[in-house]
Parts: sequence; C-alpha cells; structure tokens
Amino acid sequence: MHKRPSLNTAVVFRTPSWDRVDGSPTTVSSPSTIWNPHDEVIRRFSDPAKDGDVRASGAKYEKAEASYTAAVLSLQKLLKDEGGIAATGQDGKQELSMVAKQLQQAKEGTLDKKKISRFVKSLDHYQGVFDILSQADFSGLPLIWGGIKLVLLMSKTSSDTLSKVFEVIIDIGRSLERIRGYAMLYATPRITEFTVELYEAVAEFLEKVITDFKKSPFRRAMVDLLQPFEVRYGDLLTKMRKVQQEIKDDADLSMAEDPNAAIFEAIRKNLFRGFELEAGYHQELESTYKTTTSKAWIEWFKLEQKYVPSGYSHETKIIQAECDAPDPQHALIWKKQQRTFASHVPSAYLIWTRGMTAQSAIASLVHQILFQKTEVMAQAGLDLDQFKEANNSPRALWKFFTHLVTILGGCMVYITIGSVGKHEAAIVKKFVAMAKTWDGPAINVTLIHPFSDDFAKTEDVINLDDKYDVHPSLTTTDAMHHVLVLELNEGTKVSETIQSLLWETVWREVRYAVIGIAFNQVVEHIQIAVKKVADKAREKNVMSNEQDEFRERRERRAKKILTNTDAKHWNAAVSVWTGNKWSMDALREQIQRHIDIVDIHLPTDIKAGLKEKLDLLLFDDETELEPRPLTESQRMSIWDELQNAIRPGTQVMFCSQIEELLSAVLEDYRMEGPEREGEAKTLFVYLAKMYFAKSGRWKDTFSEDKNLVADGITKAIEIGFQHLVEAFASG
Repeated sequence: MHKRPSLNTAVVFRTPSWDRVDGSPTTVSSPSTIWNPHDEVIRRFSDPAKDGDVRASGAKYEKAEASYTAAVLSLQKLLKDEGGIAATGQDGKQELSMVAKQLQQAKEGTLDKKKISRFVKSLDHYQGVFDILSQADFSGLPLIWGGIKLVLLMSKTSSDTLSKVFEVIIDIGRSLERIRGYAMLYATPRITEFTVELYEAVAEFLEKVITDFKKSPFRRAMVDLLQPFEVRYGDLLTKMRKVQQEIKDDADLSMAEDPNAAIFEAIRKNLFRGFELEAGYHQELESTYKTTTSKAWIEWFKLEQKYVPSGYSHETKIIQAECDAPDPQHALIWKKQQRTFASHVPSAYLIWTRGMTAQSAIASLVHQILFQKTEVMAQAGLDLDQFKEANNSPRALWKFFTHLVTILGGCMVYITIGSVGKHEAAIVKKFVAMAKTWDGPAINVTLIHPFSDDFAKTEDVINLDDKYDVHPSLTTTDAMHHVLVLELNEGTKVSETIQSLLWETVWREVRYAVIGIAFNQVVEHIQIAVKKVADKAREKNVMSNEQDEFRERRERRAKKILTNTDAKHWNAAVSVWTGNKWSMDALREQIQRHIDIVDIHLPTDIKAGLKEKLDLLLFDDETELEPRPLTESQRMSIWDELQNAIRPGTQVMFCSQIEELLSAVLEDYRMEGPEREGEAKTLFVYLAKMYFAKSGRWKDTFSEDKNLVADGITKAIEIGFQHLVEAFASG
C-alpha cells in the first residue's frame, strides 16, 4: 500500500495574486497555501481526495517517486566531488535563474534574452513537479536544482549543446504547468497515470543528462560526435511528448463528453460569488432569443456590419456605435458568425441587462472564454482559488480578464447595452481606454449603446440611427413575441431579471418606433398643409380684389398676391425641402430628442397594468396557443394597428400648429415675391430654417405632456399582444 511520507517541513506552493499591474500571477510575494501533493494529483477542484482514489493512485505514484529517488541517489554519487557547484541555497530556482542570466551574458550570440526569460519562467513549473516527487526524499530537492545548475555550467563549453539543453528544459517546463492543470481539472485514473509517467520521464531525463555531462571531456566529445543530442535523448523526449499528448487528448475527451461538468459549476461558484443570479443572464437570454427570434434579423445584422464591422482583425480595434434602441438579437448572430469563421479566437458577447454590474459583466465574459478555451486553465496554471481572488473587486477581475486574453493571444467581444447607468458607463469607459493603452495581443471589441454623455467615446463613434433603421414591424413584434412565449411557458423557470429585461425591451422598441411614426406623420401634415395654406391665400386674393375699389391700392398690393405661378413655385420649393435628407434629419432629430420626456425604462405601474391585462387575455382564451414564427403579413398587420394606437398622441404633440407655421412661412414668402422658380426654392429653404430648423419656432410648439405618447405606447402594446394571441390561435 502506498505510504504517505511524513514531513516536518510543509511544502508551500504559490497562489497567484491578481494585484500586479499586468494582471499576471505573482511568485515571491504571493500568498502561500499548504498543498497536500497526493491529494492534488487526484483531487477535483477544492475537494480532498477520497481514500479509495488515494490508494488507487498510490501504486502508480510509487514508480515516479522511485525514479526521482534513483535520480537523487545518482546525483549524490556523481556530485560528491562537486559539492561547491551542486550546493544551492534555500531558493534553488532563484540561484538557477542567476546562473542562466550569467550564461546568457557570456554566450550572448547563442542565447538571447527571450530564451533566458522563458527558461526562468519554466522553473516555476519544475518546482511543482519536484515538490510533489520530493515527498519521498525531501532532502533531494536541492540536489535536483544543483544537478540542473551543473548541467548548465558544464554545457557552456559547447554552444550547440547548451542551446539545446535550454530548449528542452523550456519545452518540458512549458507543458508541466498545463499538465498539472489537466490533472486538477480532469482527475480521471488515466490522466493520473499519464501524469505520473510524465513526472517519471522528467526525472529520468535529468538523471541521464547529468550523468552524461559527468563523463570525461574525451568520452563526452566522442558521444557528441557519434550520437547527436536528439539521438542520445530521443527516446526520453519522445516518451515525454507522447505522454503529454495522451493527457491532452484525454482532457479534451472529458470536456467533450460533459462540457457542463463540475468544472463550470465550480467556476461559477467562485467567479460569480455574491452575484450568482447574474451568472446565467447571457445563457437565459440566448435560449429565449433563439426560440423566438425571426431569421429576418440576419439581413439586418449584415447591414449593421456595413457600418460597424466586427470581424476579426490582427490589430486591436475598439468600434463604438450609438443608437436609441440597440438590437440584442444581433449579439447572437455575431456569436454564431465569429465562432464559425474565427473559431481560433475566443469570443464573448454581452447583452446588458438592468441589474448587471461592471463586475458581473466582466465575470460573464471570463466565463464564456473559459467555456470555449478550457485548456487555458491548464496552460496558465489556474485553479479555483485564483477565481476567488480575482472576484475580490472589479479591478482584480479586470486584470484577470486581461491576463486570460494575453495567454490566449487575443479575443473578440461584442457588447450591446440598452440602458444608461453608472455601471454601463464604467464598462464602456474601460474598453474605450483599451484603444489607447492596450499593448497586448489583438482585442477586437464592438460597443453599441444609447446616446448619452455618460459614456466615454472613441474618436470616431458611429451614429447608427443616421445609417439605417431596422423596420419597426420586426423589432416591435419580435419583442412582444418574446414576452408572450415567456408567459406561455409556465414550466420554464426564467429569472425575474430576464423577465424584466424582456418587458423593458417591448417598451423600448415601441417607444423608439414612435419617432418614425411621428416623423412620417409630421411630413404628411406638411404635405397636406402646404396645399391648404396656398388655397386659402388664393381665396384671400379673390376676396381682396373684389373689395378693392381703387386701382392704386390694387397696384400697391400686387407684389403680395399669390399668383398661380407663385403657388406652383411654392409647391415645388416645399417638395425640394421635404426631399432634402439634411432638412428631414433635422426634423427627425428634434422629434427624437423631445421623446426623451418619455421614460426610456418601463414604468412600474404601466408594467403591472400590461401584465395583468396579458394574464387575463391568456386566461380568457380557450384555444391551445402554440408559439410560432409570424408571417410577414401578420407582422405588417400588427404594425398597422400599433401605429393607429400611437398616432393620436403624436399628432397633438408634434402636429398641432404645423398649418399655422406654414401659413406664416407663406406670408413671408409672398412678401418677398420671388420672380423665378430657382429663387423661390432658395427663399423657401431660408424661411424653412427659421421655422423648422433645430433653433426654429416649430420645436416651441411641442406639447410637454408625456402621457400623450406614453398612453399611446401602452395601448399599442395591449393591441399587439391581442393580435399575437390571435396569430398563435389561428395556426
């Protein structure tokens, strides 16, 4: 039976701290934790090993310990005359690092600084293996370090051999931490056995190298001549590489068989400590949008990409766009696209939910990256204690995120935010700052959020509302569709936060649609009023002519009379104005800004009323309602009804004095009396600016009664639910 060695000295291992500036784990200054090496080999996460597992792994482990002991004994014999060389202080790694740096200075043409840096870094990984194996004979640890030191000193006479020794030690060391991670995460008997074999091969390799270098210079020269380095140590190197690959293959298989295994439950538990509910937001949203979102969104996403290209780039890019109502469905299309066309790069998306914090948002990104690239935990030597430490503060978690990105060689992030708040602003500010300060591997970030001065800005923010609008017949009905499916699926438990988000989205989408409805309504009123005020002006001309008895007075008024030619010029000038994009954008923007008097968030009392009416609507329906995609004709029919519900309020708010304003414009127009059509158009544009531009008189006529629009939105949502239920019932 395997015996645990009794030690007077506890073996201390580092626990990375995320308080360093670069976010990487510290070594010397890190908090220390006591590590039971035998539990570590077979444990899963922070749970201690079961006795049966310890006994099963013990027999295999004895072989590796025996190899280590043999190497120590061999070293004791070989180095009995090399006491001064082999002896090391308390920190063998530190002394060995100094020797390596001295060699680099002496052999600058053979060993560059990067190679020495990689070598020094790999010593941490050897520390883990040696500390485990030295439990059989703890006193042998200084000898192992001393043996490697001796190899370096003796091999400095041969530049080629010295370089190859460094390369092999670095190559093995780079794998050791990853292998230790695999053994922690997937502690299957096979992986445990392979890990022991690798440790055994490492000890054998070091023993053989040290033994060879202890030979006389003549014999060593002959061996070098007859057996090149690759041939002499080929079997051991092949064995180590083969075992490494077997461990990786087994770990990949374990992950493939159960991607939601205990590893991710443990990560969630540590990473989302204090905000566990937020941990599943992105997953809940994905499952909801997947089942209800129309395929029509794909075409709109392509249009978005025309202005906000979010594909992979080898250079760090932070692309920022603003719009009143970001489309969360695009995030899911983006995810599918990136994981198809850029699967080699980890990607994470975020559909911001009210209730999220900057910390929970970063944790969600980290969680997605780890789910895609589980091997990074092994590559970086991460364990669950480090997740706990990273979760101490948003600052620590951000450093942990950037450290992961650095290890993975970059990542892609897509964030869509539909609300304004201090946490939303904080996360945007952090990513915007990356555009100026990040010097690591390429990070491609897409940020889409509402207009607000609270958000930090890059130099070239894109105004998406100026570029295109997803047709509201899709956005509004899709949003209501999500809520209705949620209400019908009694068996599916969805968090209150996600329920709230879906309701919020309905309000936000219909509220945004009001802008387009009101704009079209204003243009319609202008087109009707233009003809009406011209007709009234001509009627006034006739009445004036009949009443004027004196010819002199008629002549004085001739310039003020609206002739048929003038009326023709007037209509043409208005057509040019309403057809001018800049002028119409000015009208639309004034409407858009005034709509801000209506809360962007769904008021609590209105939500309660809407939900009560929807519950009663579903209760009254006797049919078997089956959620299904809407046809285009169904969408357009519902959209027509929504507009009819909203238009009465927007007419009062924006159109009540349009005829009076145009009448005033026409009066000024008549007073100037342009002679030619071109002059008429120029004059009208000038006059229109006085009345309808951003600083004109029209905006002063807007009603401040927000209920005119809020009530219309509420009624529209009620009608939309009614028609959706009818569509579900009709089959």
